[in-house]
Amino acid sequence: MGSISYEDRMKRLGEIGAQRTREARGEAVRYMPVVPDSDAQFTETTSDLYREGYEYCRTKRAQHPNSPNRYIFSSLAQQMAFFPFGTGRDDFAVPDPAHGRLKGGHPVLE
Repeated sequence: MGSISYEDRMKRLGEIGAQRTREARGEAVRYMPVVPDSDAQFTETTSDLYREGYEYCRTKRAQHPNSPNRYIFSSLAQQMAFFPFGTGRDDFAVPDPAHGRLKGGHPVLE
């Protein structure tokens, strides 16, 4: 999994802010692909996460007609604020079967 530099992060947040302003003025919502739409879009820097995401979500294996493979670009700020794989924590969804709870103390929903 790659990371984004501080400078690139700030640039992206500026782009998100500008897009939110456009949306507030009534302009079109900007949608972005979650994973590449085809394997032809892969480059040598495409991470395994996105390659596997494409293989699972965009092929007959698991593709669903109600899954548009898009997120709203301006929601990326919230995604950037919380990214559990980059925190070094391992207790987000690790079951503790002895107590019927997740490691963080949250109840297991069944």
